[in-house]
Amino acid sequence: MVGSFKSNIPFNNFLLIIFGFLLNWSIFATPCLVSIQPGDTILYHSLANFLSHVTGNTSVTCSIFFIILLFVQALLLNKIINDQKMFSKSHYLIGMSYLLVISMGVFHRQVTAAFVANTFIIWILSMLFKLNNVHHPQKKIFNLGLLLGLTSLIYAPSLFFIFPVLFALSISRPFRLHEWIIVFLGLLTPYYFIVSINFLMDVKNINLIPSMFGFKIPFIVISNMQWVGLIVVAIISLIGVYFIQQNMRRLLVQSRNCWSILYLFFILALVLPFLNKTASFFDWIISVGPLSVLLSSFFFYSVNKWVNLIIFWALIGVSVAVSCFFISH
Repeated sequence: MVGSFKSNIPFNNFLLIIFGFLLNWSIFATPCLVSIQPGDTILYHSLANFLSHVTGNTSVTCSIFFIILLFVQALLLNKIINDQKMFSKSHYLIGMSYLLVISMGVFHRQVTAAFVANTFIIWILSMLFKLNNVHHPQKKIFNLGLLLGLTSLIYAPSLFFIFPVLFALSISRPFRLHEWIIVFLGLLTPYYFIVSINFLMDVKNINLIPSMFGFKIPFIVISNMQWVGLIVVAIISLIGVYFIQQNMRRLLVQSRNCWSILYLFFILALVLPFLNKTASFFDWIISVGPLSVLLSSFFFYSVNKWVNLIIFWALIGVSVAVSCFFISH
């Protein structure tokens, strides 16, 4: 199966969907609900209430929504990495790795603010990768800030992604002060409209961004099997980083810049849960995207097919064991 995803053929889109269903089959046998936490933003509360009303907050309909959003994230991430030629050859190992990590059940397969925002974060990453070749930079940069503002209204800590955005601007384009100002104008635009609408409706004490920022160690509750899977993924991803650095000289300058942006995104995604007073382990789902790219680099560059197969099926085994655990409990 690793060999199939290593090739760049349209059939892999269908194969990726089948692969995702097989890995996440237990989501239809265990409860999947829309999660609302006290520290969630007002926009996510509205979105979660709407989803609960549309789906009736039933397990099956919520599971379908989760699966659809999961496939969108996997396919979008796979496409943007291939479009920017961050590997010497296009492949579907990124989407495969993304679905594989999620299927280990570490994030309990529920709709959370971080999971919904992750779709927009991947979209933001795509826009940052294209900053070198924009024909109307002011428009694109404003839309980038606007999207980041909307994302922060769904998951407040994503506001910190303004730092990778500014970093991407600094390495992708010559410094122009008005472009940086445009980013902040786009970022503030969603807040302006929400405050204006609530002012006209005479709504007071609007809490757009909850008072949730502060240092806290997230509470982690996962099984020993999931720990084993995470440790294996972490080790393999570190080896993947080594392979990436060994092959970096073969890439275009633009592709190297994309890797720098991805690294910064990944580091920030790992730190964010510690800066959130109401954070849980689920918040680390925003780091799965960059992590999957690093994991896929191991499967792509490793020349030993047997090692690839052993690690692949070992992670599949963890996924199956976790799925059976969820069903039995």
